[in-house]
Amino acid sequence: MAFSDIVLVSLLFSFLSLIPSAHCTLTLNYYSKTCPKFHDVLQNVLSGKQLTNPTTAAATLRLFFHDCFVNGCDASLLIASNAFNKSELDADVNMSVAGDAFDLIARVKTAIELECPGTVSCADILAVSTRDLVVMVGGPFYEVPLGRKDGRTSDPSIVDKNLPKPLTPMKDLLALFASKGFSTEEMVALVGAHTIGFSHCKEFANRLFHFSKTSEVDPSYNPTFAQGLRKLCQNYTVDPAMSAFNDVYTPGKFDNMYYKNLQRGLGLLTSDQAMATDPRTKPFVDRFAENQTAFFDMFGRSMHKLSLYKVKENHDGDVRRRCDQFNTIQISTRVIWTNLAVCDAAGTLLAAPWHPSKGKRTRTRPLNSFGQTQIQYSFELLEELDSYCKSMDSNVEINCSSVPEHVLSSSGQKMPVLGFGTAVDPPVAPQVTKQAVLQAIKLGYRHFDTASVYGTEQPVGEAIVEAISIGLIKSRDELFITSKLWCNDAHEELVVPALQKSLQNLKLEYLDLYLIHWPVSLKPGSFKFLVINTEDVVPMDFGSVWSAMEECQRLGFTKSIGVSNFSCKKLADILSFANIPPAVNQVELNPMWNQKKLREFCKAKGIFITAFSLLGASGTAWGSNRVMESDVLKDIAEAKGKTVAQICGRWAYETGVSMVVKSFNGERMKQNLEIFSWSLSQDEIKRINDIPQSRHHRGDEFISEHGPYKTLEEFWDGEI
Repeated sequence: MAFSDIVLVSLLFSFLSLIPSAHCTLTLNYYSKTCPKFHDVLQNVLSGKQLTNPTTAAATLRLFFHDCFVNGCDASLLIASNAFNKSELDADVNMSVAGDAFDLIARVKTAIELECPGTVSCADILAVSTRDLVVMVGGPFYEVPLGRKDGRTSDPSIVDKNLPKPLTPMKDLLALFASKGFSTEEMVALVGAHTIGFSHCKEFANRLFHFSKTSEVDPSYNPTFAQGLRKLCQNYTVDPAMSAFNDVYTPGKFDNMYYKNLQRGLGLLTSDQAMATDPRTKPFVDRFAENQTAFFDMFGRSMHKLSLYKVKENHDGDVRRRCDQFNTIQISTRVIWTNLAVCDAAGTLLAAPWHPSKGKRTRTRPLNSFGQTQIQYSFELLEELDSYCKSMDSNVEINCSSVPEHVLSSSGQKMPVLGFGTAVDPPVAPQVTKQAVLQAIKLGYRHFDTASVYGTEQPVGEAIVEAISIGLIKSRDELFITSKLWCNDAHEELVVPALQKSLQNLKLEYLDLYLIHWPVSLKPGSFKFLVINTEDVVPMDFGSVWSAMEECQRLGFTKSIGVSNFSCKKLADILSFANIPPAVNQVELNPMWNQKKLREFCKAKGIFITAFSLLGASGTAWGSNRVMESDVLKDIAEAKGKTVAQICGRWAYETGVSMVVKSFNGERMKQNLEIFSWSLSQDEIKRINDIPQSRHHRGDEFISEHGPYKTLEEFWDGEI
């Protein structure tokens, strides 16, 4: 080889070394053999989610950008914090990424794991889902090569400096995008993603209120638009969920209207509106506003480029089993790693070797439905890892994590804020109740409310046994079961036997919560179902009955104790002598009877309220249809595309109480669960709170001139 040729080859290699990686292992048909149905499974989940939750596309697009732009497209933003590490998700700027996106990726991952376990990365799922959702709402198609691996780190400290903010100056925005290899034109095209979705009022409130010493409002806003935004966002400091569409004209359609809006002063964010006037970006805004094809072409090119930014390949990453958790727990390097813990297909934390200080193996417990999983552990962290293993379980039809939990102050126990009620009037066959409870467990309910007087303890117990046997749940510990002490057993010597009878009916060793059903006693043995003779009503000895309730908790028959239908005064009486204060007060509560005084009292005393008759108990002997027929509630429901029942449930949740709902209709059971991913506006809450108030379930059956309570005023201590 001639010297000149050697020089040429040397220069060529030097030149090639300057070219960024071409991602040789990423291909369009990466899963054609290992997971041939990848796209079909993904499309099936995507279409259903977008149809039922139209904000999914915008949320997923935002999630994708926030993930890729920080440290590459490695699904690091999907990681949830654990006992050892915070994650990117904890960064303030990522708090605005809507939950629908995370829910979507979890659903897709679950469905794909069932089809081809351990094959498709979360990073690939996010990249393809984003592209396909953009297409679904009218945007351009672009190629997405596959083969990314999921990252092994998620560091919140690097997020802030790597993501643009609404108030970031234009020179800094351009510099940030340039540092990641994007031109000004590509930046303007990528920001065009704001053609769908919304922004929270707090992100642009600086333009609406006290903008400067000379102008209350940013003068670059269209005046009429600004006036409407000021009205919409006037209470944004009270309700941080207040938001507005980024594209006021076509918010659900991916088009070039966003750029036309910028030209008219209709851009929400400071950084967006600045693009329409800055000489470096204005030519591209004008071009995209005039030519949608040009926008689509550049957006597709830019998204393709972004999807390849700093991707992890081969051994640089993993294929996570769950998108929100690393395959191995990340903890401080000061912990000494020892053997392997094994989470087997039955869901058990295995491989707990003999501990020299304890001389025995640790307990085991059911765990992961996706086969054997290995995680590293140290002896000191065995209990935390046991919990970690348990949390790895996933099921496409079961999503109990969607129901928030409240920690009961008197016991420290976690109670799901949404419970499934079993009080049915007129009564139904036990088999009907059993099947309804099984369906509820399958849908994701984990809190079940019964009582000895309902006659439903036995079918609830049978449903729990069957749910465990067929694998709907791993153990009874996954459920929160409430039952109640009926009035003819509300005597000191009868309380413990009554609870034991309930446990026998339910086939359980313990309850999670046991309540005194009413603040009144009946003569022992006098009660027949739904028939109360006033001559049988006798005063309750609160001191002795509550002492017996405390004994139930001390004996381990129930984890928490509480009351039902108690007024502020009666609660104060209990608190004056209780060694264990009531954890819960279950009461009638709905928009027609919001129990404001009682809520404030219970909050101050650490007593959590559970609402029953949230919908007015329409169709029962004690209920009415006044809640379901409320014009205010129907108007709000229609405006938000929800049911009246969902409006009531969301209102109760935002009021700060838990609730027990009862429907044996499968569709309504699903709808009752779907109240935690959206919110009511401050104005809507005010309208609901302004509804005239009156108690409906009054307890007239306990009132008589010869009994302990002569009037309803006396029975409710004026709270009527």
